Amino acid sequence: MKGLYAVFFILSLVSIIIFPLSLQFVFAQKKNEANTFPVIANIGLETIEKKGFIRVVAFISGQAFTEDIQLSEIKSSKKIAVTFNVEKETNLVTAAPPDELFICAYHVKDILKEYNSFIYYDCNEGDLLSTDSPTKLGLFKNFNVYDKSKILYDLSQKSIPDPKHKNSDKVLIKVIVPLSDRKDTEKLMVMAMVKGQIQTAMMDVQQELDKSKDYTLTKVFTFDRNTDIGAINIGDKFFACVSSEDLTPPEATECEKREVKRFGTPSNPLPAR
Repeated sequence: MKGLYAVFFILSLVSIIIFPLSLQFVFAQKKNEANTFPVIANIGLETIEKKGFIRVVAFISGQAFTEDIQLSEIKSSKKIAVTFNVEKETNLVTAAPPDELFICAYHVKDILKEYNSFIYYDCNEGDLLSTDSPTKLGLFKNFNVYDKSKILYDLSQKSIPDPKHKNSDKVLIKVIVPLSDRKDTEKLMVMAMVKGQIQTAMMDVQQELDKSKDYTLTKVFTFDRNTDIGAINIGDKFFACVSSEDLTPPEATECEKREVKRFGTPSNPLPAR
């Protein structure tokens, strides 16, 4: 009987230890879920060969997202919905309409064969509509983004490249952030995205403004041309965003875009706001 009592004692002790931890875990899950809201990318598949994968990238309320969707696992032939669960509050911003956001999707069919070619992609941008109901953006529904980029790419293949930069393996994106209307900003995140690659930088605004003559911050991001979904090419669209609670109103996150037009030297400065 002593042995049986000992077993009961051990089991009781284990249940006392584990049960509070289980409760804590459940409550933590609910708390995290309550602090998020969905942004949905509706990706059309009717013009896409069901081969390879789609990389989806997004920047929403100061938060970067990347997800790869294997097309062999998709049953639907018309569209898929990719949901990004965004934190309502971070130590940088509190998400609220009309914060700007963007989502891009890249279709990679055969990475070895397509590495140096111009792969099919689309981007969409918009404003955050609500933190209580989903904001939705559609991709691969019109072809304006890809067609414009492909024209620039095709022209680059016919032109004689600058010998100084034709073999450069770097893409430099120069982002500027005018803050003459927000001189008291304390901290700020700058982001750049090209070909599914995202880089971010936190900036001490007051320290940077001390170096500026016109209340404008400058950040140059350096990307390797060779990415895990193929080489960055002339014509590839890139985005720059800036996020800070001090930018409200009207928006805690603002974004702008442009196409890659050269390698090895910084792009023409792109104002993020």
